[in-house]
Amino acid sequence: MVLRRTAYFLATLLCLVSCTSTLPLPTPPQQQNPIPEVFDPFVATNNENDPYPFVGSIHRENGSLVGGGVLIAPDVVLTAGHCIDNKKIDSVYFGEMCVPVSSTLLHPEYEMYGRPVNDIGIIFLEYPVDINPISLHNNRVLWRFSDITVIGYSFGYKKYSKPSVFQYYGTILEDINEIKFLPRRATIWFGDSGGAVIATLEGEERLVGIITSFLTDEFGIVECSATRIKFYRGWIEEVLNEQGLDGRGSRMGEQ
Repeated sequence: MVLRRTAYFLATLLCLVSCTSTLPLPTPPQQQNPIPEVFDPFVATNNENDPYPFVGSIHRENGSLVGGGVLIAPDVVLTAGHCIDNKKIDSVYFGEMCVPVSSTLLHPEYEMYGRPVNDIGIIFLEYPVDINPISLHNNRVLWRFSDITVIGYSFGYKKYSKPSVFQYYGTILEDINEIKFLPRRATIWFGDSGGAVIATLEGEERLVGIITSFLTDEFGIVECSATRIKFYRGWIEEVLNEQGLDGRGSRMGEQ
């Protein structure tokens, strides 16, 4: 009798274990993917509300857009070298004002092995324009992770980044003549080459870079590059002096 009860108990226990092991496990609550914040990182400008009139657009003779350019003297525009390399530049537009191009100049060591390594160039206008030029970056320190503003042209219109969208990252050894800036709240920048990168240094806006290129991965743009104005300031001033602009500091951004 005792053996029978023991056998019944063991059989019942085995059945309970076997049955519970075949029961479906409870489904854990599914993780909801957070909805990304909708944020328009740029502001389109027009002639009435443009806070950066010193940034213009470069065009060919047929009117097609090449890229951007930045006024550093009333008749001198700074741009990316590849915007004027082997291109027949005809004019620069500041708003609706069309200014003919007199001549262009690439950096003397612009290219190496078929690749732009000093991606900067100068455009001389036929006549001065009545717009205040932007001051060039001088010896003031631009701290890493400082907020910067980028201004450029995309799909035929001009736009600039909102505050806190981009930040200055720094320089890297293999590209010492470039600055790097990173998107903080935007995954892509549609500004064409030659546009401006500006930063506020000790209360004054200054040109710290000219947009040149970007690096992407499968998620979008991960790094943006710009010609480092501080690195080329000596060359820029030398060219202006050779053009007879020495002693006329008012024609150039603050000395």
